[in-house]
Amino acid sequence: MKIQRVLKNHLRNCTPEVQGHCFRVGVLTETIFLEMGYGSQLAEGQLQDGSVPLSYHDIGKSLVPKTILEKPGALTAGERVIMMRHSQLGAGMFKELFDDGPMRPEEKAFCKMGYDLCRHHHEWYNGKGSPDQLRGSEIPFVARVCAVADAWDAMTTPRCYREVMTPDAALDEIRRYAGTQFDPEIAEVFCALAPHVIHR
Repeated sequence: MKIQRVLKNHLRNCTPEVQGHCFRVGVLTETIFLEMGYGSQLAEGQLQDGSVPLSYHDIGKSLVPKTILEKPGALTAGERVIMMRHSQLGAGMFKELFDDGPMRPEEKAFCKMGYDLCRHHHEWYNGKGSPDQLRGSEIPFVARVCAVADAWDAMTTPRCYREVMTPDAALDEIRRYAGTQFDPEIAEVFCALAPHVIHR
């Protein structure tokens, strides 16, 4: 299937760290969706083979220089700007696929979900995120769920530029930012779910 082939090729151009992160965040995002009873919404974005676009939220990083992605220290202000463009670059990939000729309805839904996921997973619930400063329910639900899963994995997985956090410390951070960075309902569901799905 062309859509999957194109996306997988882009993902293969990401660093192994980004690929692993995308996979884990996709699994966790789907788990939260199902726990909240939104399985039917997920099904709307499924391709015929059952694929959903949840593991592509950071696919735009395939176009970010590896020198920035793998930098061991803090990024400069300019490097942060380049890094944060990954959300728009990823959304652009899904838009390109959407605009590229006739599509079946489920393919359109898949690309729309992927676009929303990529573009908006760094929005903050209080409107202080990026790139569009959306707030609350203006942020697509899939992106609000992904924001929690993304933050969890980023905090609890070793990175070249900072120490890993313990699960308890990461959960405290998610609770702390519920209502500001994260949708409070999704944060609450995740924190209740975490002990049952996360290996400590």
